[in-house]
Amino acid sequence: MSDMPYIVDSLLIILMGFITWQATSKIPQVQGRQGWFIGSLFTGLGLVIELTVLNPQINFIGFITLAIGMSISCMSLELFLQIRKRISLLLLATIGVVLISTFLFLPEQLVYVADALIMAMLFFWYILIFIRMNDAKSIQGVGVFFFLYSTTVLLFLIRCGFGIYALLNPIYITEEPELISYLILTFATLSTISTSALFLSIILLNHSDTLRSSAERDSLTGTFNRRSLDVRLSELPLRNVLFSLVMIDLDHFKEVNDTYGHDSGDKVLKMLAEHVTDSIRGTDFFARYGGEEFCIIMENASAAMAHRVIDRIRANFHEQSLIVNESKVVFSFSAGVCDNSGAYFTSEEILRQADKALYRAKESGRNCVVSAE
Repeated sequence: MSDMPYIVDSLLIILMGFITWQATSKIPQVQGRQGWFIGSLFTGLGLVIELTVLNPQINFIGFITLAIGMSISCMSLELFLQIRKRISLLLLATIGVVLISTFLFLPEQLVYVADALIMAMLFFWYILIFIRMNDAKSIQGVGVFFFLYSTTVLLFLIRCGFGIYALLNPIYITEEPELISYLILTFATLSTISTSALFLSIILLNHSDTLRSSAERDSLTGTFNRRSLDVRLSELPLRNVLFSLVMIDLDHFKEVNDTYGHDSGDKVLKMLAEHVTDSIRGTDFFARYGGEEFCIIMENASAAMAHRVIDRIRANFHEQSLIVNESKVVFSFSAGVCDNSGAYFTSEEILRQADKALYRAKESGRNCVVSAE
């Protein structure tokens, strides 16, 4: 069979790795991107050398290059998924032992056995990576990757088996190894290219989620922002559910900034956001309305129920303190509550009434909760 298909497919592997690297070059904090390209480069070069060169020593160098390339690629996936690299180190150590043994003129039969061991470990390694990746990302069609990699490794093991048999029986001649080589080329190429596409899609998906989150979240407190609040308020009338809206305002926040500085003010905002987030239900919607004001939408909760919950949160927050300039400082907030069970039906009107209730809480001496009349 001509060597051209091997060269073309190897170039495709390298090209796909390069595309993945370049396509994600402007996305910040993507670990493993460069390693994936280097792994693809080694895999492509190793594949073409291992499958086309007849010299046994050079052939084995191609195999080692291929194994190292697949190892680097898998390590890049581990780095991207933040998986511990114990298996990586074990596999690389095994490859190193085989390589050193080759230079020490280990019998070729044992070298082929070592080849099979390395590929078996690669198979096990990739299987673990795909399992963990699937658990973390819920990959669609993960079975395809299991099939491609398991078939590739199986073909490598069969090829090593033919090599061992041929070494033990020099008279034995068969055309099957060329078929095995062709199948190895096909499945190895499909495996590597499909995994490059998977790696790229996960990175782009994560980047898309990050952009969406930055558009929906307040950068300082991590709560939803005003834009997200407006969207949620516009959706509520369509759902036809009972809900309460709570407006929260930090007491004397301007004095905090003037006395302790804006950095301390930011710490107070974060402390309030964390406290409220930890205290409300997972189904409640918590957003920063602007400045030191926050808003909570509590579905399936009357104003009386929301009042009790927020008053408990207020009391607990007032018991907390922040060390500022070696001084222990205590803070408080006021809140106004309104629901849609009475005369107020539109989200805009409920928001206005909650804001009026908040104003009355401020007039009543602060550090209290007032419900709309």
